[in-house]
Amino acid sequence: MMTKTKKSTEPLTYKEQLLTDIRQAVCTLDTVFIQLNSNTDPDLIDCYIYELKAAQKRYKYLLEQARKNGITNHTEIY
Repeated sequence: MMTKTKKSTEPLTYKEQLLTDIRQAVCTLDTVFIQLNSNTDPDLIDCYIYELKAAQKRYKYLLEQARKNGITNHTEIY
């Protein structure tokens, strides 16, 4: 049985875009954690801490938007 999939030229719905943004935010958090843990230069550590705080705030905001839009099942997000 074939399932219908969206063509890449069709615009994403708000919910689909929100889920995509959440997945990207998780990837950003992972990347920043790796960079933070693998550096010893104080200037870079300060930079990564700043990036981490910004990424955490964005992720928190996106999760709140998801909740407001009825996305409560974590399997939809991941």
